[in-house]
Amino acid sequence: TILSGENAYRVFFNDYTSTSPLNTSAVIDTITIANGLTVSDVSTYGGAMYNKYASPTIRNCYFYNNTAKNTQSRYEIGGGAIYCINSSMKISNCFFEKNTSSARSENSLGGAIFYDGITTSSVVNSTFLSNVSQSGENARGGAIATRLEDDSTLNIINCTFLKNSTSARSYSNGGAIDSENVTNVTLTVSNSIFDNNSNIG
Repeated sequence: TILSGENAYRVFFNDYTSTSPLNTSAVIDTITIANGLTVSDVSTYGGAMYNKYASPTIRNCYFYNNTAKNTQSRYEIGGGAIYCINSSMKISNCFFEKNTSSARSENSLGGAIFYDGITTSSVVNSTFLSNVSQSGENARGGAIATRLEDDSTLNIINCTFLKNSTSARSYSNGGAIDSENVTNVTLTVSNSIFDNNSNIG
C-alpha cells in the first residue's frame, strides 16, 4: 500500500489531547508513505506525519521523500517525515530515505524524525538513508533530532544511519542524531551502525 501526499499535503495528522490521547494500540503496518509535505510561513512540523498526544505503533513502513519547510525567516521547522510531541511511538523495521527538514532562516530539527516534549519511545531495526536537515543557521539532526523534557526515554536499537547530513551557513550538528537536552533524559543508542554522516556549516 502506498500513501502519497503528492508533494502537496501531509499524509497523517494525529492531533489529540492529554485527556484523550491516541495510544500504541493504533498500528500503522507495511505502508509506503511518500511525498508528504507541510509548508508554512510560520513554524510547521512533520512532512508525512504529525503526532501530538498520539503514540501509534509503526512497523514495516517506508518513509520516502517527505518534507517539512517554511517560506519565511526565523521560524522553526522539524521532522521531515515524523514529528512527535508529548507522544510515545514504537517504530520498528522501518526505512527512512530522502526526507528533509528545511528552514529558510534558522532552526531545522530532524531530517527524518523530531522528538519534542515528553516521550517514552523506541526505534528498532530501522534504517536512515540520505535524510537532510538544512537551514541558514542551526541545522540539527540529519536523521533524528530531540528536544526532550525531564524523565523522557528514547531507545535506538539495531539501527543503521547512512549518508544523513546537516547543512547550514553557521552551526550544524549531529549529521545522524542530535539531542538538545540530555539532563534527566535517557537516550540510548545501541548495536547501531553509523557511516558517512556529515555536517556542513
